[in-house]
Amino acid sequence: MATNERIIPARVADDGSAHYTSVTSPPDDSTAVCYMIPNRVIPVIIVPGVMGTNLMNRRQKPVWLADGTWSVLKEWGSRGPEKRKVKLDPANTLVYSGGALPAGTQLSDAELRRRGWGEVANMSYGTFLPWLENALNDADTCKNGWRATLMKDLRDPVPGITPLLHEEVALSYKYHLPVHAVGYNWLQSNADSANRLGEKINEYKNYYRSQRKQCDYVILVTHSMGGLVSRWYSENTGGNANILGILHAVMPTTGSATAYKRVKSGTEMPVGIAVGANAAEMTAVFAQSPGPLQLLPSAEYGMGWLKIRDGSQSAALPVADPYGEVYLSRGQWWSLCDDK
Repeated sequence: MATNERIIPARVADDGSAHYTSVTSPPDDSTAVCYMIPNRVIPVIIVPGVMGTNLMNRRQKPVWLADGTWSVLKEWGSRGPEKRKVKLDPANTLVYSGGALPAGTQLSDAELRRRGWGEVANMSYGTFLPWLENALNDADTCKNGWRATLMKDLRDPVPGITPLLHEEVALSYKYHLPVHAVGYNWLQSNADSANRLGEKINEYKNYYRSQRKQCDYVILVTHSMGGLVSRWYSENTGGNANILGILHAVMPTTGSATAYKRVKSGTEMPVGIAVGANAAEMTAVFAQSPGPLQLLPSAEYGMGWLKIRDGSQSAALPVADPYGEVYLSRGQWWSLCDDK
């Protein structure tokens, strides 16, 4: 009787079917094991942060293609405010799905395109996407995979949170958790981006249902402004009925003071070469784009985050209203409006 298991990993074809390949070898003391891919599907969807989605113009030519650091610097390093304003116009840009695809999975390029991996910045998410896909679909290494390690200890200990139980991990393997990505036009309003997120969620659910699989919910994993997009979708469009859970990473819940700093003084190097090294380059795009403007601190962010010092005198703004006192106040160096 065989005492060793020889795990044969599954390869998912473009039509969604699972295939198992084994090479004939001399008899040995082993049994080939093929773990079935569950018929119940919960798509895990990455929603990227600002500037994390590739964009094209209406002639379908890429205008923001974040395949790598060098490609972004080469394209944008020499562009002045005028060209930035024209090329990154929220009214004339769309999501571009032809970006570079990460390596490191058993999935075909066609399947990765279907899942939206070409929509998001490879320079930002090209490592994370394959890692998450392999970690969530590791039946062939389930005894020593990431979920198995979480039964022993937590990656980052949190008070009141305990390691997973065996029953909890076993339940997770009853579901197929394919990783998808949904980009959005980060120049436009988060409300517009939320509508696209909803359309893609329906598209993914309908795809798996067309394969006669059960797919009722999705899990959203957001980064930065992607959290605002997902929050609008879940709370204002009825999308909460489609969501099993949301994991937010560094969501600017009530805005970000860093957004104000960057539009007034430019973005730190070397990223500033691409997105704007000074106020003129940043404002050209920022001022016409609802999405970045929605990153500014709201009244709920709190007061006094802008510290002003002039010799021995100092002040902290806003006192009560960031819009009137900081953003729209004319004639002051801290305003986002000019004097005209």
